[in-house]
Amino acid sequence: MAQDIALRPVVDPALEDAERALLEKSADGLFPATLPLPEEPGLGGRTKADIWTALGVSAVCALLPVTILWALIGVWPGLAFGLAAQAGLIWVGVQFGFEAFILTVVGLHLLAWLLIVVLGCGTDERQRVARLRHGRY
Repeated sequence: MAQDIALRPVVDPALEDAERALLEKSADGLFPATLPLPEEPGLGGRTKADIWTALGVSAVCALLPVTILWALIGVWPGLAFGLAAQAGLIWVGVQFGFEAFILTVVGLHLLAWLLIVVLGCGTDERQRVARLRHGRY
């Protein structure tokens, strides 16, 4: 009967409480003090997979904002904003035609993709603190 043993990092008590709490959550992503700190990833920690995933999510955001915005910005604000955006897209299609609708969706797709890649991908606060305080945990 094998048990999964979760490793808990030992953190320098002199660190600020907020930083200590972030580092004590789990050992995932922390680098042992005996090893050199790996090079900082390029593009702020963003990977090619992040960029491609963001492309798919942004396509759904642009075409059917009511179906996904609640997951990205919270249930009630996302649902309200998603319904308004969906109504706006329908209005553009009815008022100005299919070509204007497609151009609007493409523009929203590019904007959503850029926002997701810049704001939603890359190194998070815990990873930043782990790199900054290497050797103190």
